[in-house]
Amino acid sequence: MSVKRLGLVFSCVSVLSLMMGRADEAGIHLVRQGGTDRINSLDDQLSLVMKWSHGGYLVVDQVAGSPPVFYSLDRDGIWTATAQFRNPDPTRFSMSAWDRQSDGTIVFSGQTETSPRVVSPFIAFTSPDGATQRMIRTDRYFPYEVAIAPDDSFWTLGFQMADFNDPNEPAASGAHVLRHFDRTGTLIGSAFPQSDFTFKERCALGHVLLAAAQDRVGWYGPQFGKAAYSEVALETMAISKFAGAPVDGAKGLMAVGLALTSGATASVSIQDGSPDARATYVLDRATAKWNHLSVPRLGGFKFTPNLIGSDANNLVFKYGSEAAFFKLVP
Repeated sequence: MSVKRLGLVFSCVSVLSLMMGRADEAGIHLVRQGGTDRINSLDDQLSLVMKWSHGGYLVVDQVAGSPPVFYSLDRDGIWTATAQFRNPDPTRFSMSAWDRQSDGTIVFSGQTETSPRVVSPFIAFTSPDGATQRMIRTDRYFPYEVAIAPDDSFWTLGFQMADFNDPNEPAASGAHVLRHFDRTGTLIGSAFPQSDFTFKERCALGHVLLAAAQDRVGWYGPQFGKAAYSEVALETMAISKFAGAPVDGAKGLMAVGLALTSGATASVSIQDGSPDARATYVLDRATAKWNHLSVPRLGGFKFTPNLIGSDANNLVFKYGSEAAFFKLVP
């Protein structure tokens, strides 16, 4: 295993005693609240990696080894700004995760590499136009997932190496996998020592999707094969675990979208190899079941749209050039 991805070796996805049956219909449906049928003002490059966060669309483009380019778009899908991050060192650049704050500031994580096994993880910030940028080195902690909360503080899931140069070195036992930073990147809290997880669990957690709401943080993963959802109640820091959505485990199975609404509804989109390409599920915490959600088609395509985020109590979906906001209605 290369050191480049060695920071991914962790997971709190454990074997759960509660197993799920097949999905029931949720008994809820989606009502469109708005959207746009032409979000793609930058043509096809915007159809690749897009998310909705804090009042706008965010797109990332990265050539392997180079710093990322971020495109910001407003609620109507109009391109408003571009930020090319300036790598402060002449090194290979690798990005892991990204999100945006309410003022448009983009927060992302990754690592730079000066030579094989000589890596430096970071959290970085850029204004939407790229005029203001900074990078915070995180020592031996690899923050592989980032999710910004409603108050613009943000959470990361990561792994701390004991020795960069020895892949077999035991993990730094006292380090916490879940960390909380204020909007400027100052560490204000952490939880869950990585020594509590087996090697296999740590390895799996590197492939999760992370989401943050006002009162909770949740992650779904691993992205391939059997999955689980873990959720932390921020008032008590108690963790609850649920089996993953009841999919058939087809080859190539992958979670591609996770969202927490302001009302604490958790939804996940699974690339499942079905004729519809993917399926979306909503968690019923009372029954610990993921219920299938029928999502209206977008962009003139027959495939289920991609879940790209939440907007207050709405879920945001996109396919092709069209994006829409949907309210969950019983």
